[in-house]
Amino acid sequence: MPVLRATVEGFYGPPWSHEERLAHLSFCAGVGLDTYVYGPKDDPWHRARWRDPYPPAELDRLASLVAHAGSVGVTFVFAIHPGLSMRWDDPAEQETLHAKAAQLWEIGVRRFALFFDDIDYTDDPAADGAAHARVGARFVDGFLVPRSAAPTRESPFFVVPTDYAGNQTSAYRTGFGAHLPDHTLVFWTGSDIVVGAISDDDVRTAHAAFGRPLALWDNFPVNDFDPKRVFLGPLVDRPTGFEHGVLAGIMANPMVQPRASRIALATVAEYAADPAAYDARAAHERALKALVPPELVPLVEVCSSWPPSASPAPWLDDLVAAGDADGLVAALRPLADLPDLDHPLADELAAWVRAGRAMARAGIAAATGDLDTARDALAEAESGDADVLRSVVAPYVRSRLVS
Repeated sequence: MPVLRATVEGFYGPPWSHEERLAHLSFCAGVGLDTYVYGPKDDPWHRARWRDPYPPAELDRLASLVAHAGSVGVTFVFAIHPGLSMRWDDPAEQETLHAKAAQLWEIGVRRFALFFDDIDYTDDPAADGAAHARVGARFVDGFLVPRSAAPTRESPFFVVPTDYAGNQTSAYRTGFGAHLPDHTLVFWTGSDIVVGAISDDDVRTAHAAFGRPLALWDNFPVNDFDPKRVFLGPLVDRPTGFEHGVLAGIMANPMVQPRASRIALATVAEYAADPAAYDARAAHERALKALVPPELVPLVEVCSSWPPSASPAPWLDDLVAAGDADGLVAALRPLADLPDLDHPLADELAAWVRAGRAMARAGIAAATGDLDTARDALAEAESGDADVLRSVVAPYVRSRLVS
Protein backbone atom coordinates (compact mmCIF):
# COMPACT_ATOMS: atom_id res chain seq x y z
CA MET A 1 0.00 0.00 0.00
CA PRO A 2 1.48 3.37 -0.94
CA VAL A 3 1.85 5.91 1.85
CA LEU A 4 -1.25 8.08 2.15
CA ARG A 5 -0.40 11.79 1.96
CA ALA A 6 -3.79 13.43 2.21
CA THR A 7 -5.91 16.32 3.32
CA VAL A 8 -9.56 16.18 4.32
CA GLU A 9 -11.96 19.08 4.19
CA GLY A 10 -13.58 17.71 7.29
CA PHE A 11 -14.11 20.63 9.62
CA TYR A 12 -17.24 22.22 11.05
CA GLY A 13 -18.03 25.74 9.95
CA PRO A 14 -18.30 27.51 6.59
CA PRO A 15 -17.16 25.11 3.87
CA TRP A 16 -14.54 26.34 1.44
CA SER A 17 -15.71 27.97 -1.77
CA HIS A 18 -15.33 26.23 -5.10
CA GLU A 19 -12.46 28.52 -6.04
CA GLU A 20 -10.73 27.84 -2.73
CA ARG A 21 -11.02 24.09 -3.29
CA LEU A 22 -9.57 24.36 -6.78
CA ALA A 23 -6.64 26.34 -5.44
CA HIS A 24 -6.19 23.85 -2.59
CA LEU A 25 -5.94 20.95 -5.03
CA SER A 26 -3.29 22.78 -7.04
CA PHE A 27 -1.36 23.54 -3.85
CA CYS A 28 -1.55 19.89 -2.75
CA ALA A 29 -0.20 18.71 -6.06
CA GLY A 30 2.68 21.15 -5.78
CA VAL A 31 3.82 19.98 -2.34
CA GLY A 32 3.20 16.24 -2.74
CA LEU A 33 -0.11 15.77 -0.94
CA ASP A 34 -1.69 13.30 -3.31
CA THR A 35 -5.21 12.68 -1.94
CA TYR A 36 -8.09 15.03 -1.10
CA VAL A 37 -11.11 13.76 0.81
CA TYR A 38 -14.27 15.82 0.42
CA GLY A 39 -16.23 15.81 3.68
CA PRO A 40 -17.13 19.28 4.99
CA LYS A 41 -19.46 18.78 7.93
CA ASP A 42 -21.64 21.75 6.97
CA ASP A 43 -22.22 20.69 3.37
CA PRO A 44 -25.80 19.48 3.91
CA TRP A 45 -25.65 16.89 1.10
CA HIS A 46 -22.59 15.30 2.67
CA ARG A 47 -24.12 14.81 6.11
CA ALA A 48 -27.45 16.21 7.29
CA ARG A 49 -29.20 15.59 3.95
CA TRP A 50 -27.09 12.67 2.81
CA ARG A 51 -30.10 10.93 1.27
CA ASP A 52 -30.81 13.81 -1.12
CA PRO A 53 -29.07 14.09 -4.48
CA TYR A 54 -26.99 17.17 -5.11
CA PRO A 55 -28.81 19.98 -6.94
CA PRO A 56 -27.55 20.51 -10.51
CA ALA A 57 -25.47 23.60 -9.77
CA GLU A 58 -23.74 21.96 -6.82
CA LEU A 59 -23.18 18.80 -8.81
CA ASP A 60 -21.60 20.78 -11.65
CA ARG A 61 -19.17 22.36 -9.20
CA LEU A 62 -18.25 18.96 -7.81
CA ALA A 63 -17.72 17.65 -11.34
CA SER A 64 -15.35 20.53 -12.00
CA LEU A 65 -13.51 19.76 -8.79
CA VAL A 66 -13.17 16.08 -9.66
CA ALA A 67 -11.86 16.97 -13.11
CA HIS A 68 -9.34 19.45 -11.71
CA ALA A 69 -8.10 16.93 -9.16
CA GLY A 70 -7.46 14.47 -11.96
CA SER A 71 -5.70 17.06 -14.06
CA VAL A 72 -3.19 17.87 -11.29
CA GLY A 73 -2.70 14.27 -10.15
CA VAL A 74 -4.60 14.36 -6.85
CA THR A 75 -6.92 11.48 -5.97
CA PHE A 76 -10.41 12.75 -5.20
CA VAL A 77 -12.31 10.82 -2.51
CA PHE A 78 -15.95 11.66 -1.82
CA ALA A 79 -17.08 10.97 1.75
CA ILE A 80 -20.71 10.32 2.66
CA HIS A 81 -21.73 10.73 6.29
CA PRO A 82 -25.01 8.84 6.83
CA GLY A 83 -24.60 8.42 10.56
CA LEU A 84 -27.00 11.06 11.85
CA SER A 85 -30.08 9.27 10.62
CA MET A 86 -29.42 6.03 8.74
CA ARG A 87 -31.33 2.92 9.77
CA TRP A 88 -28.44 0.53 9.55
CA ASP A 89 -30.22 -2.72 8.72
CA ASP A 90 -32.88 -1.32 6.40
CA PRO A 91 -32.21 -2.50 2.81
CA ALA A 92 -33.98 0.57 1.44
CA GLU A 93 -31.57 2.81 3.32
CA GLN A 94 -28.61 0.93 1.88
CA GLU A 95 -30.05 1.40 -1.61
CA THR A 96 -30.45 5.11 -0.90
CA LEU A 97 -26.78 5.26 0.05
CA HIS A 98 -25.84 3.52 -3.19
CA ALA A 99 -28.04 5.87 -5.19
CA LYS A 100 -26.32 8.86 -3.64
CA ALA A 101 -22.94 7.42 -4.54
CA ALA A 102 -24.16 6.67 -8.06
CA GLN A 103 -24.82 10.36 -8.62
CA LEU A 104 -21.20 11.06 -7.73
CA TRP A 105 -19.98 8.16 -9.86
CA GLU A 106 -21.66 9.76 -12.87
CA ILE A 107 -19.50 12.87 -12.53
CA GLY A 108 -16.28 10.87 -12.29
CA VAL A 109 -15.83 10.04 -8.60
CA ARG A 110 -14.15 6.64 -8.27
CA ARG A 111 -13.06 6.62 -4.64
CA PHE A 112 -15.46 6.82 -1.71
CA ALA A 113 -15.34 7.00 2.07
CA LEU A 114 -17.97 6.46 4.75
CA PHE A 115 -17.89 8.62 7.87
CA PHE A 116 -19.53 7.56 11.13
CA ASP A 117 -17.86 10.15 13.35
CA ASP A 118 -19.55 12.42 15.89
CA ILE A 119 -22.75 10.43 16.31
CA ASP A 120 -24.29 8.87 19.41
CA TYR A 121 -23.86 5.29 20.55
CA THR A 122 -26.73 3.05 21.54
CA ASP A 123 -26.58 0.97 24.71
CA ASP A 124 -24.77 -1.73 22.70
CA PRO A 125 -21.55 -0.25 21.26
CA ALA A 126 -20.38 -3.60 19.93
CA ALA A 127 -23.54 -3.85 17.84
CA ASP A 128 -23.05 -0.24 16.71
CA GLY A 129 -19.55 -1.01 15.49
CA ALA A 130 -20.69 -4.15 13.69
CA ALA A 131 -23.61 -2.30 12.09
CA HIS A 132 -21.40 0.48 10.77
CA ALA A 133 -18.89 -2.00 9.39
CA ARG A 134 -21.66 -3.98 7.68
CA VAL A 135 -22.90 -0.81 5.97
CA GLY A 136 -19.38 -0.46 4.61
CA ALA A 137 -19.21 -4.09 3.56
CA ARG A 138 -22.57 -3.84 1.77
CA PHE A 139 -21.40 -0.65 0.06
CA VAL A 140 -18.34 -2.45 -1.24
CA ASP A 141 -20.24 -5.54 -2.36
CA GLY A 142 -23.34 -3.79 -3.66
CA PHE A 143 -21.91 -0.62 -5.17
CA LEU A 144 -18.17 -0.81 -5.77
CA VAL A 145 -17.75 -4.43 -6.86
CA PRO A 146 -20.41 -4.26 -9.61
CA ARG A 147 -18.54 -1.24 -11.00
CA SER A 148 -15.21 -3.07 -10.99
CA ALA A 149 -14.01 -0.68 -8.26
CA ALA A 150 -13.47 -3.12 -5.40
CA PRO A 151 -10.93 -1.88 -2.85
CA THR A 152 -7.37 -3.09 -3.26
CA ARG A 153 -4.17 -2.81 -1.31
CA GLU A 154 -3.19 0.13 -3.51
CA SER A 155 -6.64 1.76 -3.40
CA PRO A 156 -8.27 0.92 -0.07
CA PHE A 157 -11.75 1.81 1.09
CA PHE A 158 -11.77 4.62 3.69
CA VAL A 159 -13.91 4.57 6.84
CA VAL A 160 -14.07 6.79 9.90
CA PRO A 161 -15.54 5.01 12.93
CA THR A 162 -17.55 6.56 15.72
CA ASP A 163 -14.84 5.53 18.18
CA TYR A 164 -12.07 7.35 16.32
CA ALA A 165 -10.00 8.77 19.21
CA GLY A 166 -8.00 7.00 21.89
CA ASN A 167 -5.72 3.99 21.89
CA GLN A 168 -7.76 1.58 23.99
CA THR A 169 -9.63 -1.58 23.10
CA SER A 170 -13.39 -1.09 23.13
CA ALA A 171 -16.52 -3.07 22.40
CA TYR A 172 -17.25 -0.79 19.46
CA ARG A 173 -13.81 -1.33 17.93
CA THR A 174 -14.03 -5.07 18.33
CA GLY A 175 -17.37 -5.18 16.55
CA PHE A 176 -16.26 -2.72 13.93
CA GLY A 177 -12.98 -4.40 13.04
CA ALA A 178 -14.54 -7.85 12.84
CA HIS A 179 -16.99 -6.96 10.06
CA LEU A 180 -15.16 -4.55 7.77
CA PRO A 181 -14.48 -5.60 4.19
CA ASP A 182 -10.98 -6.44 3.02
CA HIS A 183 -8.64 -3.59 2.12
CA THR A 184 -10.31 -1.09 4.42
CA LEU A 185 -8.34 1.74 5.96
CA VAL A 186 -9.61 2.94 9.35
CA PHE A 187 -9.00 6.56 10.30
CA TRP A 188 -7.96 7.37 13.86
CA THR A 189 -7.07 10.73 15.42
CA GLY A 190 -4.57 9.61 18.04
CA SER A 191 -4.88 9.37 21.79
CA ASP A 192 -7.45 12.17 21.74
CA ILE A 193 -9.39 14.21 19.18
CA VAL A 194 -6.82 17.01 19.00
CA VAL A 195 -3.40 15.94 20.22
CA GLY A 196 0.01 17.40 20.78
CA ALA A 197 2.00 14.21 20.33
CA ILE A 198 1.37 10.79 18.81
CA SER A 199 3.98 8.14 19.51
CA ASP A 200 4.87 4.89 17.80
CA ASP A 201 3.53 3.09 20.87
CA ASP A 202 0.20 4.92 20.46
CA VAL A 203 -0.01 3.60 16.92
CA ARG A 204 0.76 0.03 17.86
CA THR A 205 -1.74 0.02 20.72
CA ALA A 206 -4.53 1.53 18.60
CA HIS A 207 -3.81 -0.87 15.74
CA ALA A 208 -4.18 -3.80 18.11
CA ALA A 209 -7.48 -2.37 19.36
CA PHE A 210 -8.99 -2.19 15.87
CA GLY A 211 -7.24 -5.19 14.36
CA ARG A 212 -7.14 -3.29 11.07
CA PRO A 213 -4.68 -1.03 9.26
CA LEU A 214 -4.94 2.57 10.40
CA ALA A 215 -4.32 5.96 8.90
CA LEU A 216 -3.91 9.07 10.99
CA TRP A 217 -6.73 11.60 10.66
CA ASP A 218 -4.68 14.46 12.04
CA ASN A 219 -6.79 17.26 13.47
CA PHE A 220 -4.03 19.69 12.62
CA PRO A 221 -4.10 22.59 11.89
CA VAL A 222 -7.91 22.61 12.16
CA ASN A 223 -9.41 25.42 14.26
CA ASP A 224 -13.15 24.73 14.22
CA PHE A 225 -13.02 24.02 17.97
CA ASP A 226 -11.48 27.47 18.59
CA PRO A 227 -12.20 29.70 15.58
CA LYS A 228 -10.74 32.77 17.28
CA ARG A 229 -7.29 31.30 16.74
CA VAL A 230 -5.23 30.32 13.73
CA PHE A 231 -2.52 27.66 13.87
CA LEU A 232 0.34 28.61 11.57
CA GLY A 233 3.15 26.45 12.91
CA PRO A 234 4.66 23.13 11.82
CA LEU A 235 3.48 19.59 12.45
CA VAL A 236 5.32 18.27 15.50
CA ASP A 237 5.68 15.08 17.53
CA ARG A 238 4.23 12.52 15.16
CA PRO A 239 5.14 8.83 14.61
CA THR A 240 8.63 8.19 13.31
CA GLY A 241 7.46 6.17 10.33
CA PHE A 242 4.72 4.36 8.46
CA GLU A 243 4.39 0.59 8.36
CA HIS A 244 2.37 -1.53 5.95
CA GLY A 245 -0.63 -3.05 7.64
CA VAL A 246 -0.25 -0.84 10.73
CA LEU A 247 -0.11 2.87 9.87
CA ALA A 248 -0.67 3.66 6.21
CA GLY A 249 -0.19 7.42 6.26
CA ILE A 250 -1.60 10.76 7.33
CA MET A 251 -4.61 12.89 6.41
CA ALA A 252 -4.52 16.46 7.74
CA ASN A 253 -7.68 18.41 8.54
CA PRO A 254 -7.10 22.08 7.66
CA MET A 255 -8.53 25.28 9.09
CA VAL A 256 -11.53 27.20 7.86
CA GLN A 257 -8.91 29.57 6.37
CA PRO A 258 -7.61 27.68 3.31
CA ARG A 259 -4.67 29.89 2.38
CA ALA A 260 -3.37 30.18 5.94
CA SER A 261 -3.66 26.40 6.28
CA ARG A 262 -1.02 25.96 3.60
CA ILE A 263 1.75 26.95 6.01
CA ALA A 264 1.06 23.96 8.24
CA LEU A 265 0.11 21.67 5.36
CA ALA A 266 3.43 22.26 3.64
CA THR A 267 5.10 20.81 6.74
CA VAL A 268 2.67 17.88 6.76
CA ALA A 269 3.76 17.14 3.20
CA GLU A 270 7.42 17.10 4.23
CA TYR A 271 6.65 14.83 7.17
CA ALA A 272 4.64 12.42 5.01
CA ALA A 273 7.45 12.23 2.47
CA ASP A 274 10.01 11.06 5.05
CA PRO A 275 8.88 10.88 8.70
CA ALA A 276 12.24 9.64 9.95
CA ALA A 277 14.15 12.60 8.50
CA TYR A 278 11.49 15.24 9.15
CA ASP A 279 12.76 18.42 10.81
CA ALA A 280 9.81 20.54 11.92
CA ARG A 281 11.75 23.77 12.34
CA ALA A 282 13.45 23.52 8.96
CA ALA A 283 10.19 22.54 7.25
CA HIS A 284 8.46 25.55 8.80
CA GLU A 285 11.22 27.88 7.66
CA ARG A 286 10.83 26.61 4.11
CA ALA A 287 7.07 27.06 4.30
CA LEU A 288 7.46 30.64 5.51
CA LYS A 289 9.88 31.47 2.72
CA ALA A 290 7.57 30.02 0.10
CA LEU A 291 4.19 31.19 1.37
CA VAL A 292 4.42 34.13 3.76
CA PRO A 293 5.39 37.74 3.02
CA PRO A 294 8.26 38.70 5.36
CA GLU A 295 6.14 41.45 6.88
CA LEU A 296 3.70 38.83 8.24
CA VAL A 297 6.29 36.60 9.87
CA PRO A 298 5.94 38.29 13.31
CA LEU A 299 2.27 37.30 13.32
CA VAL A 300 3.05 33.74 12.27
CA GLU A 301 5.60 33.44 15.06
CA VAL A 302 2.99 34.10 17.77
CA CYS A 303 0.43 31.80 16.13
CA SER A 304 2.70 28.78 15.67
CA SER A 305 2.41 26.82 18.90
CA TRP A 306 0.98 23.32 19.05
CA PRO A 307 -0.95 21.80 20.75
CA PRO A 308 -3.62 24.46 21.30
CA SER A 309 -3.09 24.22 25.06
CA ALA A 310 0.55 25.29 24.73
CA SER A 311 1.58 28.87 25.29
CA PRO A 312 1.57 30.76 21.98
CA ALA A 313 4.80 32.55 22.93
CA PRO A 314 6.91 30.98 25.70
CA TRP A 315 9.62 33.61 25.22
CA LEU A 316 7.11 36.32 26.12
CA ASP A 317 6.04 34.33 29.17
CA ASP A 318 9.67 34.35 30.29
CA LEU A 319 10.03 38.09 29.81
CA VAL A 320 6.82 38.77 31.72
CA ALA A 321 7.87 36.45 34.54
CA ALA A 322 11.27 38.16 34.75
CA GLY A 323 9.72 41.62 34.76
CA ASP A 324 11.91 42.54 31.80
CA ALA A 325 10.05 45.56 30.43
CA ASP A 326 12.75 46.49 27.93
CA GLY A 327 12.92 42.95 26.62
CA LEU A 328 9.15 42.79 26.31
CA VAL A 329 9.04 46.04 24.34
CA ALA A 330 11.74 44.80 21.96
CA ALA A 331 9.99 41.44 21.49
CA LEU A 332 6.59 43.01 20.79
CA ARG A 333 7.76 45.80 18.50
CA PRO A 334 7.73 43.77 15.23
CA LEU A 335 4.16 42.67 15.93
CA ALA A 336 3.08 46.21 16.82
CA ASP A 337 4.50 47.42 13.51
CA LEU A 338 2.62 44.93 11.32
CA PRO A 339 1.65 46.74 8.11
CA ASP A 340 -1.52 46.45 6.09
CA LEU A 341 -0.49 44.48 3.02
CA ASP A 342 -2.12 43.97 -0.35
CA HIS A 343 -1.64 40.20 -0.34
CA PRO A 344 -4.12 37.28 -0.34
CA LEU A 345 -2.73 35.79 2.87
CA ALA A 346 -2.86 39.18 4.59
CA ASP A 347 -6.45 39.58 3.45
CA GLU A 348 -7.40 36.22 4.93
CA LEU A 349 -5.62 37.00 8.19
CA ALA A 350 -6.67 40.65 8.39
CA ALA A 351 -8.55 40.20 11.67
CA TRP A 352 -5.52 38.59 13.28
CA VAL A 353 -3.21 41.28 11.93
CA ARG A 354 -5.35 43.94 13.58
CA ALA A 355 -5.69 42.00 16.83
CA GLY A 356 -1.97 41.19 17.00
CA ARG A 357 -0.95 44.75 16.29
CA ALA A 358 -3.30 46.12 18.95
CA MET A 359 -2.27 43.53 21.55
CA ALA A 360 1.42 44.26 20.99
CA ARG A 361 0.83 47.98 21.33
CA ALA A 362 -1.07 47.33 24.56
CA GLY A 363 1.86 45.35 25.92
CA ILE A 364 4.40 47.99 24.92
CA ALA A 365 2.33 50.78 26.43
CA ALA A 366 1.90 48.84 29.68
CA ALA A 367 5.61 48.13 29.87
CA THR A 368 6.49 51.78 29.35
CA GLY A 369 3.91 53.14 31.76
CA ASP A 370 1.51 54.63 29.20
CA LEU A 371 -1.54 53.15 30.88
CA ASP A 372 -4.22 55.06 28.99
CA THR A 373 -2.86 53.79 25.69
CA ALA A 374 -2.50 50.30 27.14
CA ARG A 375 -6.14 50.29 28.23
CA ASP A 376 -7.42 51.48 24.85
CA ALA A 377 -5.21 49.14 22.84
CA LEU A 378 -6.21 46.14 24.95
CA ALA A 379 -9.88 46.94 24.42
CA GLU A 380 -9.24 47.11 20.68
CA ALA A 381 -7.32 43.82 20.70
CA GLU A 382 -10.15 42.02 22.48
CA SER A 383 -13.03 43.66 20.63
CA GLY A 384 -13.15 41.20 17.74
CA ASP A 385 -13.18 37.48 17.17
CA ALA A 386 -9.44 37.11 16.52
CA ASP A 387 -7.26 35.92 19.40
CA VAL A 388 -3.59 36.85 19.30
CA LEU A 389 -1.63 36.55 22.56
CA ARG A 390 -4.71 36.97 24.77
CA SER A 391 -3.41 34.38 27.19
CA VAL A 392 0.04 36.00 27.45
CA VAL A 393 -0.07 39.76 26.99
CA ALA A 394 -3.59 40.57 28.21
CA PRO A 395 -2.98 39.36 31.81
CA TYR A 396 0.25 41.34 31.90
CA VAL A 397 -1.47 44.50 30.73
CA ARG A 398 -4.26 44.09 33.29
CA SER A 399 -1.76 43.57 36.07
CA ARG A 400 -0.08 46.84 35.14
CA LEU A 401 -3.39 48.67 34.96
CA VAL A 402 -4.26 47.80 38.56
CA SER A 403 -0.78 48.19 40.03
